Amino acid sequence: KAKLAPMQSDIAESLYFIDASAAKMQALIDGLLEISRIGTTSMMVQPLEMNRILKHIVSSMNYQIQQAGAAVTVEPLPSCRADARMINQVFSNLLDNALKYRDPERPAEIAISGTQDGEICVYRVKDNGIGIAPEHQKKIFEVFYRLNPGSNGSGEGLGLSIVMRILDRLGGTIQLESQAGKGSTFIVTVPAAEVPE
Repeated sequence: KAKLAPMQSDIAESLYFIDASAAKMQALIDGLLEISRIGTTSMMVQPLEMNRILKHIVSSMNYQIQQAGAAVTVEPLPSCRADARMINQVFSNLLDNALKYRDPERPAEIAISGTQDGEICVYRVKDNGIGIAPEHQKKIFEVFYRLNPGSNGSGEGLGLSIVMRILDRLGGTIQLESQAGKGSTFIVTVPAAEVPE
């Protein structure tokens, strides 16, 4: 019996790691399927009240925001023309990233703002997180690229790839402005809901 206890402990630990690996693999498969579907999934493009959408996103992520000790501000936003589910995913992913890559040395501050420039809306998701060094900035939109590959909670490296593919489908763009140690700003463009005459 004395010999069985350590053996049972080893089996339990092995089963835990097998289960965790299976869950990780499932998350990876789900993410890849999601990327593959973006190009073919049906869209309902319509005018979107972005103030309402962002209020809902921030509210749904309230637990994560509180756990991170973050302050999130959303300035008045112009309405765009896009698919609601897709645009929701874009900003949910960007907000999730801002929380994930916060700087432990200071309280996290995330600001979401937007302006209309002719036929397009320009939205900015700005944080004061760890920032992204120049050598990483072009790679972060690649599939499987992760800033902290050794970190357990840093995801599968699919989030920004999904965001970029969604925006491409919506006729939009995404750019990054960042300085290591100072924070990042993701700049998203999407067609405006109303085009000035």
